[in-house]
Amino acid sequence: ESAKRLDGIEASEARLCVIHITDVYTLENFPSLKTLVAAKKKENPNTITVLTGDFLAPYLLSSVDNGAGMIRALRETPVDVVTLGNHE
Repeated sequence: ESAKRLDGIEASEARLCVIHITDVYTLENFPSLKTLVAAKKKENPNTITVLTGDFLAPYLLSSVDNGAGMIRALRETPVDVVTLGNHE
């Protein structure tokens, strides 16, 4: 008997899409990232976005706004998992 299919994926399969980001030095690419994340999550609900560090210290405006702009951008994208890097 063939495996049941759900949304074009065999029931015995599990697919995870990981969008990996690191070393963020500016906010200018977040609109494009937000569009990419939305498209990938629509394509596969099992999509996570991971930022693996170096997003506050290299971001020059963090010295002025204490990282508030970057954190706001991360929440609005959204980024699901964040770890600190060697520059934080």
